[in-house]
Amino acid sequence: MEDPSSYRKFHEKYLTNLQGSSVFEILCLLGTVLMVGFLSLYLRIRFKVDSPSSTFIVDVLTFICPCIALLTIFNGQVLLWFCILAAGSIMIVINELFINHSKVSVSSAMESKVVVKKRSFITNFKSVISLLTVICILAVDFTVFPLRHAKTETYGYSLMDTGVGFFIVSNGLTFNTRRIENLVKKSLVANVPLLILGLIRYASVEKIYYQKHATEYGVHWNFFFTLAFVKFLGAVLIAKMPRHSLTLASTILAVHHAVLETGVGDWVISDAPRSDLLSANREGIVSIPGYLSLYLASVGLGKWLVFSNGHSSCLKDELFKGLILLTGGATSLSVLVAYDNVYLPSRRLANLTFVLWISTLCLLVIGIILIWEIVIILISRRREVNIFPGETVLTLEAISANNLLFFLVGNVLTGAVNMAVHTLLVTSTLSLLIILAYTVTTCAIVTYLYLKRLTLKFW
Repeated sequence: MEDPSSYRKFHEKYLTNLQGSSVFEILCLLGTVLMVGFLSLYLRIRFKVDSPSSTFIVDVLTFICPCIALLTIFNGQVLLWFCILAAGSIMIVINELFINHSKVSVSSAMESKVVVKKRSFITNFKSVISLLTVICILAVDFTVFPLRHAKTETYGYSLMDTGVGFFIVSNGLTFNTRRIENLVKKSLVANVPLLILGLIRYASVEKIYYQKHATEYGVHWNFFFTLAFVKFLGAVLIAKMPRHSLTLASTILAVHHAVLETGVGDWVISDAPRSDLLSANREGIVSIPGYLSLYLASVGLGKWLVFSNGHSSCLKDELFKGLILLTGGATSLSVLVAYDNVYLPSRRLANLTFVLWISTLCLLVIGIILIWEIVIILISRRREVNIFPGETVLTLEAISANNLLFFLVGNVLTGAVNMAVHTLLVTSTLSLLIILAYTVTTCAIVTYLYLKRLTLKFW
């Protein structure tokens, strides 16, 4: 298959009309990844590694490789690994907190304050999601990656459908509504580079005849345009009503749902001609209100979760927050499952069910990560290990420090790999080696920048 155009059509057809996975499988997969992260961080308490290079190698072996394996060769045994790791994690917690003797009791540690300059559970949330996204954007081009995790054609649940939603939420969580002076002007300037990246992305895809799927965002639209418009519109609304982000989110989502029900939703997912700029990019444009409501809701969540207690908080209060998040996630999950046969989620529309689905996952994932952080702090204090409470896996810290750059480098390397190799035609072994080399290289770049204290956030 030497003709680039024929291989491009073959590749596009391979990723067309996909129906996705299930709620249960995605929850199991994310839960397993989170337990891998917990165990990786626990190993840092038990076995001190001093040099950054050694720490990075440990991160690759204990976190990056397992994540790749769960998404590829172990994708059919996720439930088994979930049970194994859950049992191991529970035994570690019981042993460390209730069996091992220590001068520091659990009750006294729970009453103590934690003082952090940054919230490590937010760092972990942003970075875990970014790492999975970057792995998936290349892995999906290989047959070793299960197609049920690839983006759905119209409606359904899939791992890759959650990527853009998670990214929107991670941006909203760290938005400080107390700093709104000249917010609109600052947001306009800050989002211009995103628009430029979107234009570069579109031009490069056309220039190198790279495979693309018009049903993802549209003919000219892409993720960078969506992120830029959502962040700018969010800034405009927050500048006008800084205390009412949740009200704004609910109102916009309700109006968006009503508009989709008038027939706009059917038009977006139809085979209607793409004869003008609006129709050509209808997925990207029509989905903006849904993503905007998700962004505003996450701003409200971040206001309570991140900015309410300043830099000091009691562990007991933090545990209470984690339990509230899990309760909220479980409640929204029950609503989602109850209406599963009535109104399926659609990433292309960013409809009400999709927003609820992403919100559910975020509440559950953040809640679990927050509780894992509390357990790690408790273990470190009982062991009297001098570990900074805001510390996390080195690679995750590095990804968080240059989050968008990490995603951008992943996109560039994904394009380079696809230009060099007909990914769908290589063996499983070679596929795994390429995915591993690509992921390690992307992580190594941001880790090097982080260790050099270089944060490239000009956007």
